[in-house]
Amino acid sequence: MDPPPTLGFLEPRQNEWLGVLPISDYARIRPSLASVDLKKTDVLWEAGDPRRYLYFPTTALIGLMHESQDGHVVEVGMIGRTGMVGIVTFLGDARMGVRAVVHRKGRAYRIKGKLVDDEFDRNSAFRDLCLSYTETFITTLSVDGVCNRLHSVEQQTCKYLLSHEDNVENRIVHATHHEISDIVGVQRSSVSTALMDLRGRGLISYTRGAIVLLDRKALEKIVCECYAEIRVLHQQVLSDLRSKLRSPDQNR
Repeated sequence: MDPPPTLGFLEPRQNEWLGVLPISDYARIRPSLASVDLKKTDVLWEAGDPRRYLYFPTTALIGLMHESQDGHVVEVGMIGRTGMVGIVTFLGDARMGVRAVVHRKGRAYRIKGKLVDDEFDRNSAFRDLCLSYTETFITTLSVDGVCNRLHSVEQQTCKYLLSHEDNVENRIVHATHHEISDIVGVQRSSVSTALMDLRGRGLISYTRGAIVLLDRKALEKIVCECYAEIRVLHQQVLSDLRSKLRSPDQNR
């Protein structure tokens, strides 16, 4: 009988997408996954850079930032253990359209672009994984776009706080009001007002650069429906993918 997998072997599966792979398919790519410790403000990609790696965060949190011609920066995606960074890696000669910056220090596992090509071609489970995530990511961007137009700053701020906790499994959000305003895409003063109101109701506490979620259930009652829509979509795609990959009819 083979010995049980070691903790180091399994550690990348803290990322939800790697965690859904059957162990035999995961074992094929595990030797290609390199551990990297990321520091806050590390830049993984500049907009327009060619593909290099596909990242699977486990404890790190990475923001995808778009800068307009007038210099205004808005975050278009926040990715932690519930996602992957660098989907252009398996889209041929595509280049990154946004800047990828580490928002919260931590660990990620990455695989080189050439190895992604190899696995995408020969490992159908890995290919299904990449394509399913891409579908989820594109839909999430669409929902976020609608959310930014229709919902209040308070609701969007709650969505950010809850999504942050989902991605790093920690109720402490290390972000300044200015950073959140870039993410939500509104003025800093509007975010400060929303956070002060949430603090006044006892739902959060904060000091400079750190926000603590005190009452998640209350925040979930305030947040817009977009948060639940994205979360349900994510879990449904993962569930469908898990069922597909475990099916005896799956051709691998």
